[in-house]
Amino acid sequence: MAAATTTKTTRPRRVASKAQVSAPVPGKVFANIGVLGLTKDGSEIVTDRSRKGKYKTYYEMYRQHPTVRAAIEKVAKVAVTNGYRFSPEEPDEDLPKEKVKALRAFFRASNGSQLLRLTYKDLLIFGEAFWLIKRPKVGQPQQATRLSPQYMDEKLANGILTGWRFGPVGPSDKAVEYESIDVVQFKFDDPDNDIRGLSLLASLELTVASDLFAMKFNERFFENSAHTGIIFNMKNTSPDEVERNRTWLEQNYVGTENAHKPVVLEGDVTIEKTVVSPAEMQFIEGRKLNRQEILSVLDVDPTKIGVDEDSNRSTSKEADNTFRQENIAPLQLVVEEEVNNHLILQLFGWDSILFRQNDASRRDLLEMMKMFGEAERMGVMSINQIKGELGLANIDGGDVHFVQTAAGAIPVEWLDDVAARLIGPSGQTLGGQGTANQPPAPVEPSPAVPAGTNGKPQGDTAPGDSTAGQDQTDG
Repeated sequence: MAAATTTKTTRPRRVASKAQVSAPVPGKVFANIGVLGLTKDGSEIVTDRSRKGKYKTYYEMYRQHPTVRAAIEKVAKVAVTNGYRFSPEEPDEDLPKEKVKALRAFFRASNGSQLLRLTYKDLLIFGEAFWLIKRPKVGQPQQATRLSPQYMDEKLANGILTGWRFGPVGPSDKAVEYESIDVVQFKFDDPDNDIRGLSLLASLELTVASDLFAMKFNERFFENSAHTGIIFNMKNTSPDEVERNRTWLEQNYVGTENAHKPVVLEGDVTIEKTVVSPAEMQFIEGRKLNRQEILSVLDVDPTKIGVDEDSNRSTSKEADNTFRQENIAPLQLVVEEEVNNHLILQLFGWDSILFRQNDASRRDLLEMMKMFGEAERMGVMSINQIKGELGLANIDGGDVHFVQTAAGAIPVEWLDDVAARLIGPSGQTLGGQGTANQPPAPVEPSPAVPAGTNGKPQGDTAPGDSTAGQDQTDG
């Protein structure tokens, strides 16, 4: 008899494709703008001070300056690193599972962590950020894609925003237009403009430019063998000797490869220094002042980017808490508000669920759980409220608030009844059970019972007790 054979079927493997985070700009990018309108090679001054020209300058400030780059990267990473969650709009309501499932699928298709990280970078660089929401004609939104603020222009009708134009880059390209409902805008408020945001870097152009020039001076200083400007005074020297000395200096004195070489010149030559040294110019102090101004505007503590000049463990911990509470949390609120009001409320049509980014201090889980435990013992928070803060589902009976008493944990609404049972009219402590309307009777002290009698005095025998007079050991 032939053995039976079984055929093993395998399910096709699902492959997750990487989401497109940023929408391509219509046309070909050709702009090459540097800080303060200078091209990167410094050969041309560009006078484009339009919004697009300014935004290109802000991007170059971020790209070229190490302190600006480090501060923005730090804020963007910390704001996103603890993830996000969804919570019910009302604390006592259950979390709608189907809605949470749909929102998680939306952010997964949008590559949510990278999208949020780029959103914070755009806010800090340009003062605003944009999402294009892709949605079918019928059904829920499917995906969000980043739109670069450098190429966004508003469409207005009688001063009211009606849509957005994305691009173009070149004069021969064509812009793409979107309705305002399909674009989510995040922005820092501009008191002079209700529609567009105001970049933090707008107040740092001169600071960043002067610091970049200082960096360039430092580069040239070391290229010149760490020598400042020097005059070689050649007395009673013929033109041929001057030319030979010039050639020798260019070949054997200038440049880092010629550092510390002796100077040998023809004729009667004296050397005079005409430029003060970096120390005399307070070069380092000036750069420190520039760094302080940059970090003050970006609201980042120096310790966050590795500057530990005047810090210790206690001050670092306090600075860390302040950084999370006064910088990261308000920045997260800017994003949460637009996601909840525009994306979830208007496009998904839901008002019972909220998008929340986890607080950056959640990495200190021990202190957070101590806080929740104390709030639960004092009756301030219920178990379900704590689970909601943690992004967990509610449990049956978890909405009751308990308070810790001498009688143990009791519901808050029982406090008056328990107090009436345990405390007499004159304030003395009573024993027994009692009732709400009858104070409990005093409890008489129990007589001492010798060991080994199962709670019965020796000599007493209960009817039918076959163990009378015997020592018993409790099992």
